[in-house]
Amino acid sequence: MVQRMVHIAVSCAEHLGYTATDELVERLVAERLRGRQATSRTLPSSLDRPGRPLDTKIT
Repeated sequence: MVQRMVHIAVSCAEHLGYTATDELVERLVAERLRGRQATSRTLPSSLDRPGRPLDTKIT
């Protein structure tokens, strides 16, 4: 799950024109995990469903 979040964070940062530094990716993933924790009782998890393979480029 964390590997997938890192992959998505890198892809999103690059898509928005940012350099995906370790610090930026760490912050994005940490915020995503905090958000998941905060909403875990109210929203279904999108990561529990089958999704796009990790090697698929997000465009």
